[in-house]
Amino acid sequence: MFNVDEEPTFTGTAKLPPSVGKEPETFTADFRALPIDTFSAFDFSNPDDVKAMLEQSIFNLGDIIDAKKQPVPYSEELRARLLNNPITRAALFRAYVETIGVASRGN
Repeated sequence: MFNVDEEPTFTGTAKLPPSVGKEPETFTADFRALPIDTFSAFDFSNPDDVKAMLEQSIFNLGDIIDAKKQPVPYSEELRARLLNNPITRAALFRAYVETIGVASRGN
């Protein structure tokens, strides 16, 4: 049986490329699955549209620590910091697209 979810959500893993001499790092993001008409309205060749899509879809971030190895709680400020960084923005976009693609194949 299929349960229609009015606001489907999912968790994706953002995978960062390794820094020089370091192992690759990951963190998680909880996303709202945007309706197809909303998602299709974005121009993903435009960095501002990628940022806007991620701002609409991300509602939580996890597995993030600070320099003292303390957990960093989710906040809009944290989300803004990560979306202003080209490496983490790209990782979050890939996490959304790849995870929702896997979910789509499962349905």
